[in-house]
Order: sequence, then C-alpha cells, then structure tokens
Amino acid sequence: MHTSLCCSAPRRARALGVLALVVLVGCGGGGGEQAAAPEAWKMVLNHNSSSVVIPLNAIDVYLADDESYPEYFSIESNGVVIGGTLPQGVHVGYNEDWQQLFGKAIVVSPQGGDPSDPRDAYIELAEGVRSKVMGGTIVFEKISGKTGGKDGDLTLSGRVMLVVQTGAALENVMGTIAVHCVTWG
Repeated sequence: MHTSLCCSAPRRARALGVLALVVLVGCGGGGGEQAAAPEAWKMVLNHNSSSVVIPLNAIDVYLADDESYPEYFSIESNGVVIGGTLPQGVHVGYNEDWQQLFGKAIVVSPQGGDPSDPRDAYIELAEGVRSKVMGGTIVFEKISGKTGGKDGDLTLSGRVMLVVQTGAALENVMGTIAVHCVTWG
C-alpha cells in the first residue's frame, strides 16, 4: 500500500498549527512557568573568583501544627547540610503557601539537617573539603512548577549568603539557589 505524504495547503497549515500548540503547551507555554528540571536544582556560589556548583535534592520544611512554634527547614545533599527556622510568624503550612517565604531573610544556623537529628552545617567549596557553615541567609524570590510533594516539580529560587569558616577566617560566600520544595508534617 502506498501512502502519500503530500496534503493540501489548508490541511498542512492546520496540522502545523496543532503541532505548534502541542509544543507550546508541552513546553510550559500554557500559562504557567515551566518547571525546573532536577538538574536545575542547585546552589551556585561565588568563591575565589570562580563558581562552585552544588546539586541539591530538596528543601524540606517541617511543619508546625501550632503556629506559635516555628517551622524548620533543612537542605541536605552531597556537599551540603544547612538548616534553620523560618522567620517568626512565617508558616508555609499544610496548604503549602510557599509565597510566604518571598522576600524574607531565612536565617541559616550553624546546625542543619533534620531537626530531630541536627548535625553541624557544612558546605563543600572544594571537592571533598568541608567548610563549616557558621550562619547566613536565604531569600527566595519566586516559585515555578505545578506539582507539590516529594515527587513533584515545585522549585523555589532566590539568593543565598553563607558565612563559612575557611581555615582560621570567616568568609561571606554569595550566590543563587534553585531547590525542590517539600513539606513534612
């Protein structure tokens, strides 16, 4: 059987229009921002005139049932453990209102990780060399993605400044962060 690949100009134009619509919707052109891919989840820090890229898994926010208690956050991945509490009165909550974090200075503590098992906060600015994190701040500015939860694609993006002990000195290391966001509670 022989099938012709040729079709009339109106059918060809309609087919191209449908294809363009499928490409736009599939690439996030359907009204929302395109979600970040897992390889985009990273911290990029400026250190010694170069960029240090640290892939991230997620920012885990541990919810508080009683809003008079703070919510805790943790970012753990290969090369980093940081954490702390969200600012007083700021709660992402069970409805995952991530915009509550926008523009707020979230303080990074010298201890990080799961609040039930805290560890000393550190970051690897050179491969295999851990530098102790003494403090810092994260300021989130936007969110992208559509699906929440640990298997979702929600991504918080913003700026980060860490106070890091490098040898005998303390150094401010600044950069950007894009991280998958997950709540636990």
